[in-house]
Amino acid sequence: MSKNFLGIIPARMGSTRLPNKNNLKIGKTSLAEIAMLSALKSKMLNKIVLSSNDKSVLKTASKFSEIKCIKRPNNLANSKSKLTDVCKHVIRNVNKNFDYCVLLQVTSPLRTYKHIDEAIKKLLKSRATSLISVSLTDNNNKNYYYIKNKRIYRLHDNEKIKSKKFQFNGAIFIVKIDHLKKKNSFFINGKTLPFIMSKKVSIDIDYLYDLNKARILK
Repeated sequence: MSKNFLGIIPARMGSTRLPNKNNLKIGKTSLAEIAMLSALKSKMLNKIVLSSNDKSVLKTASKFSEIKCIKRPNNLANSKSKLTDVCKHVIRNVNKNFDYCVLLQVTSPLRTYKHIDEAIKKLLKSRATSLISVSLTDNNNKNYYYIKNKRIYRLHDNEKIKSKKFQFNGAIFIVKIDHLKKKNSFFINGKTLPFIMSKKVSIDIDYLYDLNKARILK
């Protein structure tokens, strides 16, 4: 039986570390539009929804008839809002049942449609409940994870392992919608499937430094 995948692009207005982040450009294309274009090129997404309170981003999305725009309510548009709650809000406002949601943040401009499709195919092959993209890390300020038996495990404080250390790179989150509704989480310790991406394409834009680096690599 085929599965239906709902692509969700969250684009909240009001970034403090990098003002107007959604609309900053790499070349002639904004970060928000780069995310939209990669989603539109995907052959595995059945529907694409933009969730935003940013008028400029909503205007950009209106150019694409294949993208459904949902105005994000204020209670889901602050710095403490959870992306899982944003996804559930989108799911309640689409008139079709989907099996999985695929979260695609605009802060990962080097993620391509090929990454999206490869991640979905990997999940389908394994029949996992969720998948999260990761990259190798040596950053002590990040949460560490390790991979064992082809699944992701959280590395607890003072736990010593010989395995390579990974971190979530923010590019792709996929989860069964039934699980998301029940647990309000993308991650299941020991059950989530990793999608390993190189450090080069794993830039997650929080600061101007990240944006400038992405501009060089794009």
